[in-house]
Amino acid sequence: MSTSDFPAEVKKTTVKVPFQHSYDMPEVCTCCGTSPAHSFTNMWRTPVIDPVTKKMTLYRFPLCSHCKNAMLDTMGMSWPYILSSFLLALIFLWATFTWNIVVGFEFLFVGLVINFIVRGIRSSRIRKNPNHTSRKVMNSVGSKIEEPGKVSFFFSNVDFARQFANLNAGQIL
Repeated sequence: MSTSDFPAEVKKTTVKVPFQHSYDMPEVCTCCGTSPAHSFTNMWRTPVIDPVTKKMTLYRFPLCSHCKNAMLDTMGMSWPYILSSFLLALIFLWATFTWNIVVGFEFLFVGLVINFIVRGIRSSRIRKNPNHTSRKVMNSVGSKIEEPGKVSFFFSNVDFARQFANLNAGQIL
């Protein structure tokens, strides 16, 4: 993710560090800075391609439970989505055994269409709202290789950026 991929309203702090396959992480949340951040998750927006092996590396950044839940909610992994998918499967089975398989697939199709419409409306509202927690989480970190042997990380949390630079012999730009 380059700095141009961040929304304009997100302030960025750039930290340049030597390329490694793993880094020491501060004990605070990448996004909001709460301490301690016991929950770790793969930030799917932080891929870096190793210049030597040409393989992609995903870095693990700490998130507090609030920020992690907000990110999972955006990805459709929260309990209402899981529950609705489970209920949809039960309705499909009920319709299949009560009538026949064609009716079951009709119920399944209608349920999936409604489920995707609701998810689309909800995610578009999140994308349009710059103050929504999940949007802040998705924009909290990015990375890019700008010169051989160096990786630039872009953080929206200035305190996290400073701690990350101190732990990994980095330079704040």
